[in-house]
Amino acid sequence: MARKIIHVEAKREMRKRIVRELQIMHGCHSDYIVTFYGAFLNANNDVIMCMEYMDVGSLDRVSRQFGPVRVDVLGKIAEATLGGLTYLYAKHHIMHRDIKPSNILVNSRGSIKLCDFGVSGELINSIADTFVGTSTYMAPERIQGEKYTVKSDVWSFGLSIMELAIGKFPFAASEQLSDAESAPAGILDLLQQIVHEPAPKLPKSDAFPPILEEMIEKCLFKNPDERPTPHELFERDAFVQAAKRTPVDLREWACGLMDRDNRKSHLAPQLSPATQELLRANDSPIFPTQTDGALQTPTSACQVGPRYGTEQGQAALAAQVDRLYIRDWGHK
Repeated sequence: MARKIIHVEAKREMRKRIVRELQIMHGCHSDYIVTFYGAFLNANNDVIMCMEYMDVGSLDRVSRQFGPVRVDVLGKIAEATLGGLTYLYAKHHIMHRDIKPSNILVNSRGSIKLCDFGVSGELINSIADTFVGTSTYMAPERIQGEKYTVKSDVWSFGLSIMELAIGKFPFAASEQLSDAESAPAGILDLLQQIVHEPAPKLPKSDAFPPILEEMIEKCLFKNPDERPTPHELFERDAFVQAAKRTPVDLREWACGLMDRDNRKSHLAPQLSPATQELLRANDSPIFPTQTDGALQTPTSACQVGPRYGTEQGQAALAAQVDRLYIRDWGHK
């Protein structure tokens, strides 16, 4: 199980409301959506979300560590992402609002799933201070303060697919963001570029089939009315239909990434005894020494998940989580 800690600048009553809103995620059952087990407030009044652990990690991490994603796998990523977006809107009338490679996760079974979708309007408003990380994938109309629609998710999807294909963020101005001193100017330049300059195009290459170029071009129309919906792409786009017909061993691909990652870690410098002692002395709740068998597997966790829809259930979940061996996604 994975635990995500979200620092929310809001009063406790508002935090409780956010936790209640997040319970909607109990009703989301799709092969393209990360399984949600529960949410609660900890002693620091942070919102804690407990969900399925995806052991390979995010596609952002995959891209940064291993470079461009090959086209057959890219097709399966497009299929899974659009399948998740279609499910969320058709079944729950939820728009994701934050599609980007870091919110598309992979596990060692080869499953590709979405996380961090916009089920809580209050949570979205409360974490607006993370604007820089999310705004780079915003559609032009969203940057300009216009109405958000599912077609805004399509822009973010197209940008994410292009980034995974070429191994870097498509807009040139994003390179300035790596320099801390120029980051404020860099983000403003980038937003101006997204709104006012032509959308990026996939570079001409024998590695990219024309149907991939066409799909990305459709997703990145500046006028949202000209973009297809996630459902239209999922059901009719030529690249996605080809991906559905093409068998790809995603388990082998995912395990290959983990093997390469392990080989890299074996080559890393070993920690000194003093550093190891310092880490052991760190009183971190993230990796407790005791484990509880009640929720060690995704199956058992899924079975008990719905029990945590009440305040008493959330308290029970919080107590269980403190005893579990869990992985922390980090702070947002």
